[in-house]
Amino acid sequence: MTEIEDEQFYRDTESIAFPKLDDRQLAMLEALGARRIVRSGELIYRAGQRDLGLTVVLRGELEVFESRDAQEQILGTARPRGFIGDVAMLMGTAAVASARGKADESEILEVPADRFRQALAEMPAVSEPIVRAFIMRRQRLKRDREFAGLRILAHAGSRDGQQLDDFLDKNHIPHRFVDFNSEYGQALSERLHLASRNLPALITASGLPLRRPSLREVARVAGLLRSLAGEDEMETTCDLAIVGAGPAGLAAAVYAASEGLQTVVLESYGFAPIIEKTADACTARFSPVFVFSSSIASRLLPPIIRRISVCVRISMFSFASTRRER
Repeated sequence: MTEIEDEQFYRDTESIAFPKLDDRQLAMLEALGARRIVRSGELIYRAGQRDLGLTVVLRGELEVFESRDAQEQILGTARPRGFIGDVAMLMGTAAVASARGKADESEILEVPADRFRQALAEMPAVSEPIVRAFIMRRQRLKRDREFAGLRILAHAGSRDGQQLDDFLDKNHIPHRFVDFNSEYGQALSERLHLASRNLPALITASGLPLRRPSLREVARVAGLLRSLAGEDEMETTCDLAIVGAGPAGLAAAVYAASEGLQTVVLESYGFAPIIEKTADACTARFSPVFVFSSSIASRLLPPIIRRISVCVRISMFSFASTRRER
């Protein structure tokens, strides 16, 4: 894409990405949240945080920014009746940027994550413009040539580096692949004291490098890992457990969640591309969980299946695979 095409795309999608909530929508959200005052420079959330709720601007102005290489890039601003966030809030993954107050004093409405997901499921008048905005913001961010997100530093032909790139790409996590031998790659490796033996390296939103990380470590940084049970629970109860988040698994999860079933999806690598298009339908009761080995899944599934009230026969650990495990 050329810069001219990018600029045209940003202009054409401005109204979708940054809608204004009307009085009725604000009233519906206010019943679920609480107001508070933020000062200029006061952080609302940091990049890397997960399970964030919705923040609506009632008065003043907020800004969303990325910190990179000791510099800040302003990604967007929100004024009265606007709101901040993107697809990460729908999927429960880590925030890709930070947000703070910009005006001397701003008044915001904060809706907690659980109530926000409830609103998405039960209030279509509110959920439709917000979900469309979040999805469009992520699409705009992917075309932003200045935005870095997570960065993978590796040799261009590195198998391990390409695996990290593929894993983040399949899970729709904004990131950049940086060739170690490029001018920027050399400057980055020198500043972070990274040598060839440390590659591939994942540079997090905070600027800290992970040397030769496992997929599990990458998933944790991206906010993809989560426990099935709550902090004070030893086990969990669900209506439906699905193993494999390929097209079939996700379709089943979306339909089950839309019917009010508490649904858990177990996946070892990445969700099918359908996830962004169906995020609004599955947000409220659809809990994706990453499991990184079949042995873990086999230990985890039996107690879950004994507790579910609606069960389907599970014949594959990955719907994307032709290998069947019964």
